[in-house]
Amino acid sequence: MKQISQILSQLRSRNGLIAIAVLLAVLNIGRLAISRYDDIMTGIQTKRALLDQYRTTTGNLDKLKKKLKELEGRQRQFDARLFTGNSAGEITSVMQIKLQDILHQAGLSPESLRPSYRSIQDKNKIYGEVLVKIRLTGRLDNIVKFLALVYKSNYFLKIDNFTFKAFRNDQLKVFIAIKGFYRLAKPKAGGRNMRAKR
Repeated sequence: MKQISQILSQLRSRNGLIAIAVLLAVLNIGRLAISRYDDIMTGIQTKRALLDQYRTTTGNLDKLKKKLKELEGRQRQFDARLFTGNSAGEITSVMQIKLQDILHQAGLSPESLRPSYRSIQDKNKIYGEVLVKIRLTGRLDNIVKFLALVYKSNYFLKIDNFTFKAFRNDQLKVFIAIKGFYRLAKPKAGGRNMRAKR
């Protein structure tokens, strides 16, 4: 009997060890499964975050395209009001001619109309400004008409400095500095540049 009890106790010990080994194996497999599940869930959350970001970006894409078209339209309107030419010197000549036309329409003739080349700073810039100084004598109504024509002009012109003093009975001596804004023309495919816009 003693032998049977030893065999039974050995079997119980074996069964106990086997049961413990099986239990540990099941727990280890469960731990691995939970770890794998956590990794999968983390991957899903990362992909969801990327998807949400993509949806936000693509949702804003239509707004961005609309805003871009609006800005391009505004740039075309802005560029249409700038003097255009191949160089700042050429643009200055065009601006002087335009100012002479405006003076003529106002019934004035300038004593002096000259550019100030100090205002031309960087020749590599596409956009810039030139300054033209005018000295003239005229009646107040002609000068007011000239100023109105400058502000009604199709170009961006800014009166930078305006000084006047009485000259003769109904005449005024006027000194004006006017800034004109320009965009340098881009060369065409054949290497030729556009002519200055008047």
